[in-house]
Amino acid sequence: MPVSALIGPAWLMDLPSPGEMSSTHGGNPVCAAAAIANLKIIEDEQLVGRAATTGAAVLERLRQLQHDWPQYVRSVHGPGLFISIHLQVPGTGEPHVELADALVAEAVRRGV
Repeated sequence: MPVSALIGPAWLMDLPSPGEMSSTHGGNPVCAAAAIANLKIIEDEQLVGRAATTGAAVLERLRQLQHDWPQYVRSVHGPGLFISIHLQVPGTGEPHVELADALVAEAVRRGV
């Protein structure tokens, strides 16, 4: 269900007159209810904190892989569960597309 929000300083947000700035999805009560329900779940299940804890563990493991396989793992980045691992072809530094594809396929096979 499409939903969005926009925030900003009052001096900027108050520039358009009411009704001047709108969207196709603006004010849709079904989408608003879905968004509120999602935010409640995120809060009730403490998903932000859980993502930070799980992300720290994943980041630690990926950084260990980078340490163990520096010829393949160029860098690892990310907060929470928004993590990236940059793979490279040894000796060239070019992105290692085949290795990335193989890792994704294996992760899917294992249910990740």
